Amino acid sequence: MTPTPVPFILPPIPYQYAATLIEVHDGDTIRVDFDLGSRFAPIDLGFGFIDNMDCWFRNHPLRLYGINAPELLVKGQPNPDGLASRQWLEDQLPHSPGALTIQTHKDATEKYGRYLATVWIGSDTTQESINDKSVRLGYSVPYMVR
Repeated sequence: MTPTPVPFILPPIPYQYAATLIEVHDGDTIRVDFDLGSRFAPIDLGFGFIDNMDCWFRNHPLRLYGINAPELLVKGQPNPDGLASRQWLEDQLPHSPGALTIQTHKDATEKYGRYLATVWIGSDTTQESINDKSVRLGYSVPYMVR
């Protein structure tokens, strides 16, 4: 009897999640719902089965890792560069469920309660970092948050 080969499947990259865009705050901060990937078996609580026990962070702020975009306001006045950066990011990011892939760079938040994240758009074979694209096209500059 010949053994049946079992395909080798790589585990997911740590701290990488499917996400849904909720809002673009500015050129380097967004809010997303993201799927933590946990799945629980249905539980009988005595009045029927609960079958949707997925684990999500809802409406969570993310700071785009490694970039800094112009502020929306400068001395209380609208900043055209900041508004352009925000609009560009809004135009780039799809709003459909699970359309974004985010990779957080720490398992804790920074001082404003945001996770630092790289945001990937596109299919599995053509994914592109929106962080890198923003810098390349001049909507942000490289920046390391400590």
